[in-house]
Amino acid sequence: MTSRAEKKRQQKAKTISKAMEAKATPDRTIVTGRPAEPIIRDGLAWLVKKNRLTPSQRKAANAYRKVYREPQPGAMRSHLDDTRAGGGAGMPPDLNQAFYDAQVQLKAYRTEALQSHGDLISVMDAVVGNGLTLAEYAGSDSRKTGKWEAVLMVALDLLAQYLDSLTRQNAPYCVLAKSA
Repeated sequence: MTSRAEKKRQQKAKTISKAMEAKATPDRTIVTGRPAEPIIRDGLAWLVKKNRLTPSQRKAANAYRKVYREPQPGAMRSHLDDTRAGGGAGMPPDLNQAFYDAQVQLKAYRTEALQSHGDLISVMDAVVGNGLTLAEYAGSDSRKTGKWEAVLMVALDLLAQYLDSLTRQNAPYCVLAKSA
């Protein structure tokens, strides 16, 4: 049997839960007329969603992020993943070689495209590489956020120009192959 005090606690808990349900935040669909979208905490994804990047800047950002986020040396696959990986003959991929190649590519981006400029590299690493928002990077200072956005756009333009020059260097071989 439950005691009188236990019944009283249960009744109070029911009352509180009903009050919390009534006080719950309204459905955003009713307020705004459209379903709620998840909050994007990735700075690069936010810039893409807001159409602040040109297609060439987006391509450059994706290339930088790809080499920045390569697997670390000695990384292992999960033992729960039983899919076969690797090249042929059942050999696993060499993650150390992939890491080394990515580091070489990242160094080329930083020295040749960004010309070893500290601010350009810093904002690219933070926003594109690590996914920080510009506000997080600027410490929630709106003036600095605007400044860092401009610096990021310059860095992305320089990287896009570098990637485009690499493509153009290899383009004559493609044109000759097509015309032959």
